Amino acid sequence: MSGKYGKKRFFKHFIDRARKANSHKDLLEQREKRQIVKSGSESRSVETGKQNDNITSNGSESLNKEKSKVGSDLYRSLCATVTAVAILASVAVTGYALYTSKKLPTEEGTQNGGTESISDEDKKVIFIREHDSESGALTPSEIYEKCKTSVVTVLCGDSATNGSGFVCSADGYIVTAAHVVDGSRTIYVITSDKRQYTAKLVQADSKTDVALLKIEASGMPYVEFGKSSELLVGESVFSIGTPASQDYAGSFCSGEITYMDRVLSVYDNMGALEKKMTVIQTNAVLNSGNSGSPLFDIYGRVVGMVTMKLGGEYNGIGFALPGDGVSQIISAMVNNETPGESIVASFVTFPPKLGISGETVSKDGKYGYLISSFSECGSNVGAVLREGDMIVAIDEKEVARYSEITEIINRKNPKDTVKVTVVRNGQDLTFDVILGQ
Repeated sequence: MSGKYGKKRFFKHFIDRARKANSHKDLLEQREKRQIVKSGSESRSVETGKQNDNITSNGSESLNKEKSKVGSDLYRSLCATVTAVAILASVAVTGYALYTSKKLPTEEGTQNGGTESISDEDKKVIFIREHDSESGALTPSEIYEKCKTSVVTVLCGDSATNGSGFVCSADGYIVTAAHVVDGSRTIYVITSDKRQYTAKLVQADSKTDVALLKIEASGMPYVEFGKSSELLVGESVFSIGTPASQDYAGSFCSGEITYMDRVLSVYDNMGALEKKMTVIQTNAVLNSGNSGSPLFDIYGRVVGMVTMKLGGEYNGIGFALPGDGVSQIISAMVNNETPGESIVASFVTFPPKLGISGETVSKDGKYGYLISSFSECGSNVGAVLREGDMIVAIDEKEVARYSEITEIINRKNPKDTVKVTVVRNGQDLTFDVILGQ
């Protein structure tokens, strides 16, 4: 029994019973009147008086029983009706209470019917990803078949090393990692159908580790970029590349996003912090030669570019540059523009630098860091210090090794001013130096 139709049937049942009981009652009253009249007329007969009295008495007793039955039926019908109404009312009240208790108050509070606003701490984010035949999601095999022709091998002829790359336009623009082609005078690109092209280096940005190559070709299959900012930890990702050597070109691997926005610290050869990169971490099996490989999402779109992995005894810890930043850098390079600072800063930041090189020495009974040269970094150090100065303190803290200097500098910000104390011609001199980047 549900809806309005069910309720009508429910009440009609009790109304029909009540009407039937009333009709029965009227019939009994008419029968009672006829019995009384009959009894009165027959009482005048002396011979049958006692018999008629018995009949009258028996008829009254039967009528009383039937009246009692009718009353009992009416009472039960009334009780059932009242009970049904009470149940329906209780259900309605309970349902309304549940409905109002589950309504989320809006940020305007009582103005929109809510009781109070929800604090940020109480808000919960629910991730829902729809998987169906029309969602566009591909199986791993479908991803490989769709994307394999847009992935290439990058060979550096003068160093006999190889890396990977991917085609980003039909007219032959190729994206790879800058460290793959760093210092190479001859670069070759080999496509999935074994054709080899001589590539021209359009631009390489060591800050972001993105390089753009160009080959003379047309009608090439190229990749589609997705949104790396929409990735979630646990989502599947895939890569195609050339690990180890050309013999393994077209190797396919898969894994999951294991961390988003991982910040990596990159150090130079002297142990100084060179830069910090915000990357995508994945457990896909990446090897030497995978650098420059595209990282695909479940729709076969590029959401990252493989740049490095954690080596040594560690496995399953690889990193990719976020595709959103890579696509913007490529757009600038295609137009022969240098990637803007805002684009670079979206996933690469640089620590402050003092801009000096030298070695630790002992001079006049003191240990310090003897300056041998200066580097261009935006600092004014070359204007206030000289080659041959020996740095003995920074911000009144004694230093003698390069690592001690960088430990202090790394806690500063670019354009900060530090006090550098040096020994020059046997004298201790202190200068204000503005840090570069």
